[in-house]
Amino acid sequence: LHARRPALQPVSKLRRAGIARAARGLRELRAIVERMASRFEEAADEALKSIDSASAADPAVRLAALARAHVGVVTDDLERATVFVHEWRSLDAASRARMATRRDAYERRFRSIVTDGVEAGAFVTVDATAAAAFILTALNGLVAWYRPDGRLRPGQVADAYADLAVRAATGREVPA
Repeated sequence: LHARRPALQPVSKLRRAGIARAARGLRELRAIVERMASRFEEAADEALKSIDSASAADPAVRLAALARAHVGVVTDDLERATVFVHEWRSLDAASRARMATRRDAYERRFRSIVTDGVEAGAFVTVDATAAAAFILTALNGLVAWYRPDGRLRPGQVADAYADLAVRAATGREVPA
């Protein structure tokens, strides 16, 4: 009964093969998540830089620009955006911690604009952190329903979400 264990060798080989596939999968996941985080950050930077100086003081204009930029990244690469939104928590602990730091910095962009708007009397929200989380949750929710072959084109979605983000913060339409 104990002399031979022929079934154990194939199981251990399968386990090693499974671990190798999982490791490759985690490397690919880390690469997708890091690349998408960079794309969101770069799009936000570009969006804010592209605002003309006359409009840059208006927090509603800045919030709309960030919302449009975020939607642009999602609609440009829906598959990888979906992986980013849903799977970054599956990273190893060190990568997850780095990504959480980047996520927090990205969220601070939104929170800062909301805070500016509240301080200027332009936004009616009571809590900048909750407002930023609400807006980002809505923006990230695009991955659940947006389809490139659907009724709305990316620019239409970006405009709608920018308008909704500004309305959520101000109670009014996006400035033209």
